[in-house]
Amino acid sequence: MTDLAGNNIPGNWGTVDIGNTSNSTAEISDQILDGLRQSDLDALYADGRIPQSTHIDGNSPAWMQGAPGLSIGMKAAVWAVHGTTRLVPIYDSLAGQLTGNNVEIQIVGWGVIQVVTSNWGGAHNTSVTVQKGYMYDGDLRPNPDLSDTTDIIENAFTSPVLVE
Repeated sequence: MTDLAGNNIPGNWGTVDIGNTSNSTAEISDQILDGLRQSDLDALYADGRIPQSTHIDGNSPAWMQGAPGLSIGMKAAVWAVHGTTRLVPIYDSLAGQLTGNNVEIQIVGWGVIQVVTSNWGGAHNTSVTVQKGYMYDGDLRPNPDLSDTTDIIENAFTSPVLVE
């Protein structure tokens, strides 16, 4: 991962800890597979990173802690979401110690991407390839029951189109 001045941030590679700052790849893997949980919001609120514990306001900047990096511990979760749509944080500022989970990242928006593929070839040859979609400007809320489709907008994650 590189900060705005072009300096490398060792041990991070663009990963963000959204919620509990336990520095665990298991937490990130769960979020990759299942999305945002209420416990993530509770941890962000308790740490003073969001103003309410009900949601993350997609239009308001929020500081999050960096995570330990793109680790082999996330491999199975990333493989499981190849071809699926996910939200990713978009940042504009960094602060704190610029290493691993010590970096503070100001999230200013959320992007909708499709995970295309990934390569797990060690420290210098690991990557995740994504296809960008569009900006997401709504609130981020957990859904404890994924079978509950009330208040779900059908096709909300399709590509935007011009309508006359």
